[in-house]
Amino acid sequence: MKPIMTLIAILLLLGCSSYNPGRNIPIERQREYASALFNQQLYIQSITEYDHLLNWYNVDDETKANINYTIGNIFLEQMGDYSNSLAYYLRVKYLYPKSKITENNNKKIVACFERLGKPAEAEAFMKGTPISLSKSDSPFERIPGDTVAIVAGEVYTIGEIERLFNYYYNTLPIEQRKATPTKDDKFAFLREYIRSEVLFNSAKRQGLDAAKDVIEVAYLLKKDLMVKKLLDIEVYNKVTVTDAEIEKYYSENKDKLKQQTPEGKTKQLTLDESKNIIHQYLILQKGQVLKEQLTDKLIEAQNAKVFPDKIK
Repeated sequence: MKPIMTLIAILLLLGCSSYNPGRNIPIERQREYASALFNQQLYIQSITEYDHLLNWYNVDDETKANINYTIGNIFLEQMGDYSNSLAYYLRVKYLYPKSKITENNNKKIVACFERLGKPAEAEAFMKGTPISLSKSDSPFERIPGDTVAIVAGEVYTIGEIERLFNYYYNTLPIEQRKATPTKDDKFAFLREYIRSEVLFNSAKRQGLDAAKDVIEVAYLLKKDLMVKKLLDIEVYNKVTVTDAEIEKYYSENKDKLKQQTPEGKTKQLTLDESKNIIHQYLILQKGQVLKEQLTDKLIEAQNAKVFPDKIK
């Protein structure tokens, strides 16, 4: 209710006299009015009032640059009007080149070009304008070696691609891995990785790294990876399985350890054929017990509480 009451109060104040921005309306009241319209999602009306600040008031160049930048942001972020937002950002660039917001303004120009489907213009603009879009967000150290790819001036060496390929390959299900990956496997990975990299660069130039949903999901993924890392250290790396335990499980569960043949018949797996399967199962089984013991201790230590009756 408060924003609505603020807007009504401003309108009443303006209605007490003829509305004449620049003459009988103080600049701060005009700015507050434009902001109130924005807060009510009246974006076109807000832009009109911000334009009045530019056209009817005597303000310095830095203020003009900031007002143009604000209007550009409304067109870009609230209305998705990339052409009009670009026009206002370009106004800041060419009319107020010494503005303190030049760096951020230049990034928004690149974002507009990208969203207008003009990546070549975005690249050309970046080459002619100093923009500190970090070249790489990778946490990995550089590995020297022969150059196998270049994307937007960023060099990728054979050592770096080998590292990325190994990371990717180890995430594949065991049945999809080959004993020895071939040159074709690595080239196919490189081709798809470069496709992903140019898309990532475009997303970054559009400022999508700052999008709320991206930040939230990245946070959740980071939490998940941290928990998995903790469990590896505190639980699974401490679990051991003996040959005797494997043999005992095999003798007690032999009927469950069967496999379908290509001919459609059921084959009984031998102890040797079952060892890896049983080993992984027992690791998970023992790990689950240790995980519950660990979490019980942490719940008590951190005084965690759950209120199930509140769930509807």
